[in-house]
Amino acid sequence: MSRSTTGRPAAPIPWLSAGLLAVFVVFSVQARLASEAASRQIDGALEQARSYFVDHPYLEPGEALTARITADGVKAARREFEKQRSANGWTRTPPGVVRRQQDELAKRLAAARAQLGSLPARGVAVVPTQGFALSWWLHPALHGSPWQLIGNGLLLLLLGVYLERSLGRVGLALLASLAALAGAGAWVAATPAQASFGLASAAPLLAGLYTAFAIRFWPQRDEGFYLVAMVLGALWLALPPWLSATWFFAEVDPLVSDLPPAATSVYWGYLGAAGAGALAVALAWLLGLDGARKTAGGSAVTRDPRYKRAARAREAGRPREALELFAEQLAADPDAYEAALAMWELAVELGREVEAETALLRVIRIEHRRKLVAAAVDHWLVLTERHIPEAADLPLLVHMALLLREQGYRDPAVAALRFALERSHSHESHVIASRIARAARGLDPGVVEEAAWRALGSVELEIGERQSLEQLIGEAIESGGGRGVGSRARGSVEAAAGTASAPRPAPIAIETRQRGMESVLAVPLELLEDGLAIQTEGGAKKIVRYERIDGVAVAAVHGIAPKPVILVDLILNWKAPVHETLRLIRMRGDRFDPKTLFPGQTSAVEALRSFVTHVLERSGAVPLPDQQSALGRPFASFEELALYQRAVLLAESD
Repeated sequence: MSRSTTGRPAAPIPWLSAGLLAVFVVFSVQARLASEAASRQIDGALEQARSYFVDHPYLEPGEALTARITADGVKAARREFEKQRSANGWTRTPPGVVRRQQDELAKRLAAARAQLGSLPARGVAVVPTQGFALSWWLHPALHGSPWQLIGNGLLLLLLGVYLERSLGRVGLALLASLAALAGAGAWVAATPAQASFGLASAAPLLAGLYTAFAIRFWPQRDEGFYLVAMVLGALWLALPPWLSATWFFAEVDPLVSDLPPAATSVYWGYLGAAGAGALAVALAWLLGLDGARKTAGGSAVTRDPRYKRAARAREAGRPREALELFAEQLAADPDAYEAALAMWELAVELGREVEAETALLRVIRIEHRRKLVAAAVDHWLVLTERHIPEAADLPLLVHMALLLREQGYRDPAVAALRFALERSHSHESHVIASRIARAARGLDPGVVEEAAWRALGSVELEIGERQSLEQLIGEAIESGGGRGVGSRARGSVEAAAGTASAPRPAPIAIETRQRGMESVLAVPLELLEDGLAIQTEGGAKKIVRYERIDGVAVAAVHGIAPKPVILVDLILNWKAPVHETLRLIRMRGDRFDPKTLFPGQTSAVEALRSFVTHVLERSGAVPLPDQQSALGRPFASFEELALYQRAVLLAESD
């Protein structure tokens, strides 16, 4: 396979399609010339036989000569001869002379029949009386009409170029052979047996290629080339037989007076070849012969004219121009994943490190939103091989740390959390710090303690959040990996509060055990003025008043169903002492449709966000793990239920 100037594989040249067209042209032209020469010799021999018969009309002309003279002509010749014999008083020809003359006529007819072997159609046309023969594969090479040759040749190139790039040369060769064979077999099976005409056309083969093309490129049906091929192919294959075109059949025995088959009988060949084309595509799919379909691109992004212009510029060896075009597309469509990937590759090729980092960060963000976990982790490891870019935003750092942790990359996960902690100095830093502390749990006690102390320095924390952070600090201290970090962080908190010089009280013993938890599984029925109507798993209907709800936890949890499930937990005593059992009402997103509560929303996700927002606003509850995660921007994700309950609810189920 040839390669472009950028090092990427270039599209293969469709040599097989061009070769087949060349064979069709050369063979059809030579066959036409050879047929004309053979026809002249046959006509000359038949004319000699006809003249001999006219002189001796009492002989038996045979089928071939009768077809040429016609039965009425034979009768007229005999009447004329009898009239002359009676007028001239001729005696009847002796039987021995008649036999010799009959033999002479037979020789002249045999001379005409001997010329039939020079007709090219006798070697390639499919004749039903011959049964299975090599002609079942060879008949597409012969075209009886120049217009048929031109139309078939253009359609062959149009279909063959794409199929050869998709299936490869061997795949297209097998497809063409199978289509030709199936087309001939179906025509023979459906056509009455006759010996003077045979199927000779590439039309059945093209019907097989047409069907394979239609199925193979269906994912790209909204592109121009597909529509053009479908419309032109259907018109060219269907109309000529319907209009009784005679060019699908070649005469293999001019000495026989059979009528040619009906032009529409070629439709049977179409059906057989179409079935073969569909079978070939199915086999190619099973064998994994994807060819150009992997790179042709069927997404909305790659169908964008800007993407196509950029791709052509890249293939033509103009990477800077391609980079600018990809940048324009991303400016208009920030979520254009393929364009972001291509821009990153080009920036790396050109040695533009800053642009490469920016593009790869965009790629990772898109992959994270699309839940492409493995790709996001791989690209993050490439991005942070030397350092973590300053442009990495804090939520992405925390999310990537969680993904890295799930995939077993402990050190990169800790590095991402430390980097996020170093940069969390905004007015909402306590939110990020809280998330960092929870994300670092079980990874690095030092990061847990430092992040928790930083979060505790905010006066905006609710009492429940403070309790959970204090518990995290206790766990970090108990593990023995965060004492020094905790002292420094605590000192910074005190300094920020203006109490650094005050005497420190004795350390407070922090309860480090997890809370117990009791949950009731329910589904929401109706939003009332003073509460939420629910139905429990046992069928009981109750009303949960908004003032009873202390906390609302929302997260996507894996492992409890084939797909991740969104859990909405209404916590009734979040602010209670740690030693009290946590009581909550749990609603599973796969057990109810939030659009029944908010029918005006266009999607279930937006309806769920509206539901959580409504409960939070009416109850004044604490959103968990934080405001953004509770509203699904995005949802926090946990690999198992126990991990969610320990990390967010700080509890263990009984």
